[in-house]
Amino acid sequence: FLFVFFIMLRRLGLAVRRVRIARATFEDESPYRTTNVRNALTQEELEEELGYNKKYLDYTDEYNKHRRDIIFGENMGPLVAQDAFVAPCATLAGMVEVWHHASIWYRVTIKAETKLVRIGYSTNIQDGTVIEEVPEELGPDHDGSVIIGNWVTVGHNCYLRACTIEDKCLVGMGSVLNTGSYMETGSILGAHSVLRPFQRIPHGQVWAGNPAKYIRDVNEDELLRMEKGAEYYYEGSKDHSDAIYLDPPMELYREAEEKGYSVGYVGDEGTVTELKETREKMRNSLSSKNSSNNNEN
Repeated sequence: FLFVFFIMLRRLGLAVRRVRIARATFEDESPYRTTNVRNALTQEELEEELGYNKKYLDYTDEYNKHRRDIIFGENMGPLVAQDAFVAPCATLAGMVEVWHHASIWYRVTIKAETKLVRIGYSTNIQDGTVIEEVPEELGPDHDGSVIIGNWVTVGHNCYLRACTIEDKCLVGMGSVLNTGSYMETGSILGAHSVLRPFQRIPHGQVWAGNPAKYIRDVNEDELLRMEKGAEYYYEGSKDHSDAIYLDPPMELYREAEEKGYSVGYVGDEGTVTELKETREKMRNSLSSKNSSNNNEN
């Protein structure tokens, strides 16, 4: 009996204590008040204090180390047709040929340090795809290059390594073409499929799976859609080219330089210093102009 009485007395004491704390905290005020968190930081203020939300208003491309075209030596740089489109955030490294009406989309990486990578007429390489050759020869008729024919569509996030794709083919998104693999004219590789090394898809067939296997023959409607798809991407690439001011004359570039900003990579330290001085002069003239206007008001 004493033990039960002691437990009940303890619970009563805890209850009284909670009531006193509640009265001290919310005395004469709503329990939903926020005055007790007056000094708390908002999410934006916290990010600003931690350095996550800084706005660099003085940013220029002189700090951007990305180069679209990478040249390794004499005759070891990309060759891009005048009417082809290469996204500014793509990377063409080494001996890369991009033929007329072809389009290389955003975040595509093509590496050709020792051998050739050729992108044929009206072929589109879609976002996130990686293409690379191999330095060693794979046989008497294969030196390790990548040859992609005309009117070919390569979907998003594919990986192509030392392979060959003939004309009017379709590579589904997320697919892998391993070393020495081959797609003949008018063939289709389904999405997320894998061609094993030296595996070959015959003319006019649809393959899919991991590893890829024959599914059926390509029909006439699919052949027509592949041709129209290539034309569609070419027309779309012209809109993107106009939108990002890649077509000459590049008035936006000259306007930026007049204001002390550089569009693209600047490797010369003297040029960087000159751009900074130009910006500083413009800031001083702008601040003096604003101060004079305030005094007139």
